[in-house]
Amino acid sequence: MIALQKLGKDEDAEKSYNLIQNKVKTLKMVQGYNYYHLINLYQELQENMPEAVTILQEYIATLENTGRPYWECRAYLELIRLLKLSGKSYENAVAKFKQCAEKLRKPSQFNDQLLDILEL
Repeated sequence: MIALQKLGKDEDAEKSYNLIQNKVKTLKMVQGYNYYHLINLYQELQENMPEAVTILQEYIATLENTGRPYWECRAYLELIRLLKLSGKSYENAVAKFKQCAEKLRKPSQFNDQLLDILEL
């Protein structure tokens, strides 16, 4: 899907996106990072930032209170990046990211990534 988009085959990329979405809807399980990352990236490439933000927020909601703070932090970093690129307020997401990072054994592991995003 992403490769098709980057090759300029927008119609084929959209068909692939729709096929993935239809298949996922029939599954009775929560999807993981790769699914959300690809769907989010597709929306970002389509310059559909509101949908990309919504996808990340849905993913974060599936991670809350699951004992998976590493993945939650990664998702928050991506959300912060998209909100900043969109010119939206991202301070709340930064606060939630920091709160989540406190659950990690090594909370500082994402500091450089956060600083890079905030300096964009």
